[in-house]
Amino acid sequence: MPDEQKFRLPFWLRMALEWAAGIAAWFGGFELIKLLFSELNARLLSAQLYIIATAVALAAVIAVREWRTSRKEKYANITGYVEQASHVLRELQTYMTDNAPSEGASEREFSEFFEICKSKVSLVLDQLSLTFVSLTGTKCRTSVKLIYDRSGETYYYTLARDKGSDQKCREMDNRRIEQNHDPLKKNSPFSLLLDDTNSTWHYFANNLLEDERFSSTSFSAYDPKWGQTGVPPKRRFRQNVDAWPLPYRSTIACTICQSPGPFVSSPKTVVLGFVTVDSESRGVFTERWDVPLVAALANALYHPLKRLLEIQNQMNQMTPLKTQNGSTVEHIPQASRLALPSSEVTK
Repeated sequence: MPDEQKFRLPFWLRMALEWAAGIAAWFGGFELIKLLFSELNARLLSAQLYIIATAVALAAVIAVREWRTSRKEKYANITGYVEQASHVLRELQTYMTDNAPSEGASEREFSEFFEICKSKVSLVLDQLSLTFVSLTGTKCRTSVKLIYDRSGETYYYTLARDKGSDQKCREMDNRRIEQNHDPLKKNSPFSLLLDDTNSTWHYFANNLLEDERFSSTSFSAYDPKWGQTGVPPKRRFRQNVDAWPLPYRSTIACTICQSPGPFVSSPKTVVLGFVTVDSESRGVFTERWDVPLVAALANALYHPLKRLLEIQNQMNQMTPLKTQNGSTVEHIPQASRLALPSSEVTK
C-alpha cells in the first residue's frame, strides 16, 4: 500500500474537519470586524451586514446545489426509457435478421415486413419521447426523417413518429411526400447538417422564434398562409407568440450516419436521415447532455434503417411505394452528405 493511501483520513473525518475549519473561519470574520472598526455602532452594523451576506451566499449555494441535484435526478430517472429503447432496437435487429423476405417473396410479404419494422421504429421513438418529457416537463415529439433524391434534388420525408404525434400528423406527412413538399435546401437545420463546411452532426435550437436563420417548409405544411420558407421578422413574435404556426419552439436534430473509420470501407460519411426531438416550449433542452442522448439513438438506428431502405427499394422495384391514403411516391434511395448528380449525397 502506498504511503499516501496508508495515512489517508476517512471521508467522514475529512468532512468534519472541513466544516470545523469553515465555521472557525466564519467566526474569525467577527474578529476582523473588531480590528477594522473601533466604534461600537460601526461594529454592530458591519456584523449585521456580515451575517446577512453570509445568509444570502449560503442560500445561493443551496439553491444551485439543489438545481444541479434535481437535474441529475432527472437524468437518473430516464434510465428505464433508455433501456427499453435499447431492448426494442435489439428486437428490431433480431426480427430483421430472422424474418427478412427471401428472394422471390410476394409484395404482401415485403409490405408486412416493412410495416412491422416501421412500427418497431415508432416504439423506439415512443421511449425517446418519454425520455424528454421526463427531462423537460413539456410535451415533446420525436421522429425519424429520411432523405431521397428526385431529378438531382434532395428531399426528406418522415418515416416514423412517436405514437402520439403520428396519429395527428400521418395524413399531413403523406401529403407532403406526394407533393415533394420538403426540399432539403429550403430547410435550414437539415441543409446545415449536410453542408460540407459544417463540422457538427447535430442541430440545436432552444428558441426557434429568435433564430432569424431558421427556415422550414413545415410552415406552409401546418399553415398554408405562410410562405414555403423563412420566418417573418421576429418582432411579430415579440408581440404575439401565439402567431407562431409550428407546434414546436425548440428542437434537436441528429444525423443518422456512418462516418469513416479504421475498419470502414467508405471514405466518406453516408447520411440516411435525421432523428428529431421537438418541444412545444422554449429553453428546455441542455445541449451538453441532451444532444448525446439523441445522437446515441441515431447511431443505433443506422444499420436497421439501412436494411429497411434496402427492403423499401426492393418494394419500389415491384411497385411504387404506397402511402396510407393509397397514393404513390417515387423510388426513394438512401442519400448521403452533399448533393451530387447521382441519387446519393456523400461527404
